[in-house]
Amino acid sequence: MPVHGVGLLGSGTFSLGGGRTKYDAYVANGSAIEDGELVTRGAKDDDGKKMFGLNLRHEFGGGLEGLTVGAHALTARVGSYDGAGTLLGATRLRVSGAYIAFERDRWELLGEYYAFRNRDLSGGTGSHSSWAGYSQVGYTIGDHLTPYIRLERASLNQSDGYFSTIHAGRSYRRQSIGLKYELNPVTALKLELGRTTEDVSGLRSNGFRTQIAVRF
Repeated sequence: MPVHGVGLLGSGTFSLGGGRTKYDAYVANGSAIEDGELVTRGAKDDDGKKMFGLNLRHEFGGGLEGLTVGAHALTARVGSYDGAGTLLGATRLRVSGAYIAFERDRWELLGEYYAFRNRDLSGGTGSHSSWAGYSQVGYTIGDHLTPYIRLERASLNQSDGYFSTIHAGRSYRRQSIGLKYELNPVTALKLELGRTTEDVSGLRSNGFRTQIAVRF
C-alpha cells in the first residue's frame, strides 16, 4: 500500500448533525516498484504522472461520541522496474475503501477495508480485482498501556502486475497480539507478535515487530 507521498494536501472541517465531518484532498508524486519494493518518489515522478486521492470521515457526537466512519479513494500510475532500472510494466492503481473507529470507555475498536481495481497499462491483461482488510480490538489499562489483538486478511490477485512484482504482494492471513504504551500524548511505543500464513504456499512464519509512532 502506498503510505507516503510528497505533494500538496488540503483539509477542511464542518459541523453536521451534532458531529464533525472532515475531508482531505491531495496530489502527490506517484510511487514506483523498484526491484520488488514499493518506493515513494521524492523530488519528482519517474513518469511525470501524479497520484490523486480523497478522504472523507465523520466524527459523531452525542450518544455516539467516539465513533468515526470514513471512506477514501486514490489513483496513480505505477511503473515497475528491475534492479537495473529497466521498465517491466505499468499499472493504473485504483484503490477505494472504508474504515471505522470507536474509542470510548477505554475500548478501542478499529476496522479497515481496501478494494483494488487495477488496470494493466502495458501487458494488455485488462483489470484485476483484489481486496484487503483488518479488524482490531484493544483495551486501555491505567493511563498508558493498551493490549490489543488484530486479524488481517489480504486476497491479492497474482494476475495483477502490480502485486506480482512486489515481494510482499502475496495473499495472506495474519493474527497478531500486541502492547501499545503511550510515552506522552503524541508518542507511542508498540511491541507486537504475529503469525502469518501465505495462501498459495501455505508457508507459516512468526514475527516480532517494534514501532515508535509520533503524531503531529
